[in-house]
Amino acid sequence: MSIMGDNLKGDGHNDKIKQSGNGKRKHDNPIYGNYRSYYNKRRRQEEDPRLSQFKLEWFENKDVLDIGCNSGDLTIEFVRKLKAANVLGVDIDRGLVARANRLAKSNYARHSALQLNDAPFIPVSFLHIMGSTKWSPMDNVKFLEMDFCASEEVEESAYDVITCLSTVKWIHLHHGDEGVKRLFRKVYKALRSGGRFILEPQPWQSYRKKRWLSPEIKATFQSIVLKPIQFKEFLLNEIGFASCTIAGAANDGSKFGSAEGCKRDIQVYTK
Repeated sequence: MSIMGDNLKGDGHNDKIKQSGNGKRKHDNPIYGNYRSYYNKRRRQEEDPRLSQFKLEWFENKDVLDIGCNSGDLTIEFVRKLKAANVLGVDIDRGLVARANRLAKSNYARHSALQLNDAPFIPVSFLHIMGSTKWSPMDNVKFLEMDFCASEEVEESAYDVITCLSTVKWIHLHHGDEGVKRLFRKVYKALRSGGRFILEPQPWQSYRKKRWLSPEIKATFQSIVLKPIQFKEFLLNEIGFASCTIAGAANDGSKFGSAEGCKRDIQVYTK
């Protein structure tokens, strides 16, 4: 999942993502983690296995921010399956955000059609034309092109839950230790008292595999002191989270990571 950039509308990073000097599209070499087929590679099951690690009580009737939402597949499930009240997904990549908004709209259309029991058939095109209604289950999911880490200000105590799933590595490789520390401080500020920060950090060996993506990334990689294994200590002792629990590691059988698939611990911090 990707979350790089500078502001809500973008600052040129998206141009770099879209086009490189040799005319190739930059997402063919996704140096910001902006994989176009992330969810196809990440999972082989119909449902993202990480959902089984999330408790309903963490999300139900809660305001949620998903940092690095990619194309929004998992983000939408926070509403559909975990019954969140409102969800905002943010990502650097304009194309992925547009895809996420289309996905949310198509989910709205399918669910709305199921609820219109008075009619035998409601074309999806009709629902797109007529727009949202007050009972649409997707009205409470929004996606924005944004860099939460680099934005100047963050609304204090705005969210009950903030998720950052398989994203922090990309912030780390582009902005180093200071970028990650800034991210963690802003997450803490944006959470309400008792709120949860759900973090799925990538292991150090996955950093090593990506250090060759660019000379800049290689230089940043070599400067890193705060390793992923140290995040817990930093978040508890320096940032101020009260506790940390491990939700578990969802083995999704994907192409990512080891032969067993992508299997990463999900850390849950409570403010």
